[in-house]
Amino acid sequence: EILKECVSDAKVQFYLGFCAYVGNEMDRDYAKAVEWFKKSAEQGDANAQFYLGECYENGFGVESDHTEAVKWFKRAAKRGNIEARGRIHTHSSIDKNSKGDHNRKTVKKYRFLLILVLVLLIVPLFYFFIENVVPSRSEPDNADEFINRSRKRHIKHSASSLYESYKDKQVGECFDFGLYPQGSRGRVRPISWLVLRRDKDDLLVISEYALNARAYNEDLEPITWKDCTLRRWLNSEFFNNAFNDKEKAQIKLTTLDNGTGPSTKDHIFLLSIDEIKNLFANDKERRAKPTDFAVSNGAYLYEGFAWYWLRSRGNDDDNNAACVYINGSVFEHGFDVYTEIGSVRPAFRISLKLNENNHTGHR
Repeated sequence: EILKECVSDAKVQFYLGFCAYVGNEMDRDYAKAVEWFKKSAEQGDANAQFYLGECYENGFGVESDHTEAVKWFKRAAKRGNIEARGRIHTHSSIDKNSKGDHNRKTVKKYRFLLILVLVLLIVPLFYFFIENVVPSRSEPDNADEFINRSRKRHIKHSASSLYESYKDKQVGECFDFGLYPQGSRGRVRPISWLVLRRDKDDLLVISEYALNARAYNEDLEPITWKDCTLRRWLNSEFFNNAFNDKEKAQIKLTTLDNGTGPSTKDHIFLLSIDEIKNLFANDKERRAKPTDFAVSNGAYLYEGFAWYWLRSRGNDDDNNAACVYINGSVFEHGFDVYTEIGSVRPAFRISLKLNENNHTGHR
């Protein structure tokens, strides 16, 4: 009875399949591996689902079946298997290439009609684009200057009107504060901030969307939040570009507990592992969509969502930083700090007391 119960366990079934899969030439039995992988995969084991997909992909122990392989890779990816996600993209590319061959033949057959239709559609859109989207020649290419020009196009708010825009906001509500590029062409728009906690003197907020893609640190090395390049960027370039002096005056300098790393004082920061777990009710609420600007800068995108950095170090590896995965789960082991496809969701504390004085600079 004990043996029967063990063999019915999904993990045991996976290891039995794995032994048959990776054995030497004498012991390797792909058909037996598929048998055990299938039993484990049907019970929801992500590793078994991935290897079963690999068997169907390569014809190990079964007839090669593209559709079946993708089915099991998708199931494994939904359960957090990172390798399965890459295989899905590979198969998607193959599908697109196959469809592309057929589409090219169709376009060639109806080329004259297609060109005529495109001309009729594109000409008016081109004039609309030139008039309403493309910056005029007087507008600079420099991002900092472009943000400043964009600010001048907005109605000038007094400090009190800025304060009124968020002072009554409750947890779960959003408000606009500051400006930052968000369109694929770098068009500047107001930043939407989500209220995570309301205290007596301030609100703790995080950007509703992932605003950019950056490495946690420019080099692969053991690093803490205090010394990483992402912290410097958030508290200098981002802070100065996204907010004017009146807005900076409302952003509080926050003392942060960084776990095993030294504490810091920051205006702009990332949430820690404990904070992200405590401030969001579930994985679904933790998920974040990236802006088009973030995607254009390399942010990883899957089914509309991005993974984003936390300030905590990765568990068991000082070269890693923790993050929130695309499905909203907290990935405490994290990714290499120099990974450039990670997204950034800045956070800060905004004062519930009106400060009429201009900000004097980051300390």
